[in-house]
Amino acid sequence: MASGDKPESSKAEKPADAIPGQYPNWYSSEFQASNGTLYTVRPIRPDDEPLMVDFHGHLSEETVYRRYFSLLRLDVRVAHERLLKLLQIDYHNEIALVATCRDKSGKQMLVAVGRLIKIAESSSAEVAFVVADQHQHYGLGAYLLDRIIHIARLEGFNALEAEVLGDNYSMQELFRRAGFQFLSPQQSSIRVSLKFS
Repeated sequence: MASGDKPESSKAEKPADAIPGQYPNWYSSEFQASNGTLYTVRPIRPDDEPLMVDFHGHLSEETVYRRYFSLLRLDVRVAHERLLKLLQIDYHNEIALVATCRDKSGKQMLVAVGRLIKIAESSSAEVAFVVADQHQHYGLGAYLLDRIIHIARLEGFNALEAEVLGDNYSMQELFRRAGFQFLSPQQSSIRVSLKFS
């Protein structure tokens, strides 16, 4: 697969007979980054907790701040009760994708998480994602956002929304390239929106 190309599996459709709450394996795909790293991108699973703990342990303070808009401490981020809520989702009101790859020793690593969360009493969803520092700037973030947009369409959402820090220019550029509209800034952050026609 050529670097940055979308794999055939990224065109997977949601089965007509899909059961609500069923693990959506059909949303799994592969992506080869511009530096040659091959990632598996798939819906999150409850047994990903050890990988999530390791993932959070490798995030820089800057990346944590850009994702959570505060320096959320590591012990808070990896607390078992918190991770349970993030890992055991219904795949209906929320879908989370993780990107995994193998390190030089062959150990599996979780290196990115993207979330699509239904906004209550609406047909819109909130988007949020974070990529581990050493895997940024190789196309993985753009691929995750593209997958989330694709899944949101298949799940019947009419719009996506996100909030990004005013000085997070790389994330703003990702949203801009994906077609998001920039709404009025709110103090230190900016709301962005993508409406599906």
